[in-house]
Amino acid sequence: MPRISNSEVAKLLRAAKVDVESLFQLIDVLHPDTELKALAISDKLRTECFDVFHYHLQKPIQHDKCKESESIRLIIFSLYGITRLGSSYFNSDNGRRQKYKLCWPIILKWLETIIEGGFYPSPGDEDMYFCATPLLFQMAWTIRREYFDEDDLFRFAIRLWIGHVGGDGTDHYTGQPLIACLQRNLLRSDASRAEKLFQTFGIQAENLVDKIIERLKSAGHGSSSIPSIAQIGFLVDILLHLVAVSTTTWHEVASRRVARALVRLLTKTVRGPLVPKDNKLIFRKALHLFHTFLNERALDFMLSLLEEGILKLLLKTASLGLDDVAESQNLMSALIANEITESMVLWGFVHSLPYRDAAVASHLARGELENDIDVDKLLETSSSEFRTAWKTFEAVVLEQAVILSLLEVDFVVDNGTCSNVSCRLFTNRKDLQKCGGCSVALYCSASCQSEDWKHHRVFCKMMDKTSLRNIKDEHYRFPRRVATLQYARFEDNIISIARRKRIPVDMLAVRVNYDCFPYQFEIFDRRELLDGTKHPPGHVVVAEEFLRLSEAKLEFPVIIILRMAGKEVPYIVYPSPEYSCQWTEEVSEAPEDLVDEEVVYITKDREILSCPNFDALKASIHLVRKRAAKGDLCMWDEGVIKDVVGEVVQLFWENGSTDIDSDNDSNDSLEDSEEEEEEEEEEEEEE
Repeated sequence: MPRISNSEVAKLLRAAKVDVESLFQLIDVLHPDTELKALAISDKLRTECFDVFHYHLQKPIQHDKCKESESIRLIIFSLYGITRLGSSYFNSDNGRRQKYKLCWPIILKWLETIIEGGFYPSPGDEDMYFCATPLLFQMAWTIRREYFDEDDLFRFAIRLWIGHVGGDGTDHYTGQPLIACLQRNLLRSDASRAEKLFQTFGIQAENLVDKIIERLKSAGHGSSSIPSIAQIGFLVDILLHLVAVSTTTWHEVASRRVARALVRLLTKTVRGPLVPKDNKLIFRKALHLFHTFLNERALDFMLSLLEEGILKLLLKTASLGLDDVAESQNLMSALIANEITESMVLWGFVHSLPYRDAAVASHLARGELENDIDVDKLLETSSSEFRTAWKTFEAVVLEQAVILSLLEVDFVVDNGTCSNVSCRLFTNRKDLQKCGGCSVALYCSASCQSEDWKHHRVFCKMMDKTSLRNIKDEHYRFPRRVATLQYARFEDNIISIARRKRIPVDMLAVRVNYDCFPYQFEIFDRRELLDGTKHPPGHVVVAEEFLRLSEAKLEFPVIIILRMAGKEVPYIVYPSPEYSCQWTEEVSEAPEDLVDEEVVYITKDREILSCPNFDALKASIHLVRKRAAKGDLCMWDEGVIKDVVGEVVQLFWENGSTDIDSDNDSNDSLEDSEEEEEEEEEEEEEE
């Protein structure tokens, strides 16, 4: 490698004050991989270089001079040269830190002058400017973070984010300064300040997110080179920081269009058998965003992830592993690689499966994998944690799909009772109308509601807007029905637990917690809900309405509280004896090859909850799995599940007279059993 002497360096330092080429050569000397290497790049040499850069930056800003190619290049090269000195040079000495602080206002003025005036003599100079700018901000962050509390700096960070389109059509911008400003606001617990500044500068959350999506798509059009990957990483970082700014930005980021753009782009970054480490790291950073919204149950975002193929992506990256990334990258990269994993995101989907839309979309997405990839092969090279999460995900998806099919054929109806004390009609819930004030009381007619108003109005007026909004939310309808049928399946266990806790059977209530897995049943005394100092108004209204029902000697109402995404939604449900019997009655004798079911529900004390009988749900799941194991059908095919459920329901109505697994060589269908009976009759006739 060519070397230059100290005397040549001194000569270069003098020439760099007047000559652009000499200044560029001086910067080249500071580069670790330069072709020209000084005998010793000492702190003294760096200080002398800084003095040259500072000399140029101290020149007065004259717009006419800025239009001169050589004059403005001296400035751009000097800005770039400071970044070559490195943060460690300034942070290792208080004197040098002070020098940077004194130079920072000048740096900002020149940066703003250049971008506002478009003073770039060539595309190369423009690239150098946008390469140097984020590094200068990064150095300022390490030296004095209080800079990022200033409104003017935030405004300029937004301007740098907006950037501009160069003469060659290149979108020039930098997002690191804006990320630093947002991060500073979060560190100071002042996220609202960022929202106000966005509004002050005319930046709408929707437009901001649209710009990010546009740039994500642009980054995906190129190759998977490091610059494009770095760009994607910064864009994902901005999205992560915007989530905490305000409710408005949260909803904009948690949109379908963001989910679609990210999954499509990430699919490109992990394409092929060999995926670069940087690409894996970007995927893990995106997992932070996915995990955040899955935990918050952002259903639209989650549905778009499933529709765009997130399951395939999770399988692919989980099979590749990230241990090599965590070991070889810096500390921050290692933290990112290990903090949020594919299995954690998959558990987020499990927690969302109680929602009907999530269950349907997950079942469809899982089915689409069958003709696309070898799931078992990818699982073989995945971690044990991911395999466990995947097994649970599949088990819950299948169970929810079967329950949906059973409900669709009206295997049991969702019942309710008219709240009018002089009526108490027990009928199909869909034939009753909710009270418009509380959505808790049900009535069979307007006259019943009018007659009952004098009894109901005191409690009805206690309902608050938040509780009412949650109770009326249709997303909780399917989870309520599932919780009701599971209560019926586990009723014997629940009553036994209530007695152990000395809770009168007619006083028990159940909280079903879907924010953990296995999902939890908590059995408690419903009278606790009457305390308005400990529970929200919606809980109190439900408890009071239940009290009126119990006074009418109705034995089967139960209070079920759904806990989902941190919210609690109370309901009165009616698992009548006929309802419970239908759900728990044995369809047939349990087959000898019945596989132990996945533990989906437990009590708060970690007791496993399971229906003791081979009921319709167990029978359907068993039959679907058995047919899939034979290889002739796919258990993720919606048609297969519907056919099986139809057969099981038919068998149930025939009073369970036939063993569901009576012929192991058959296709386990009722039609086959009927054909065998017909053949036997024909043989008897021939005899």
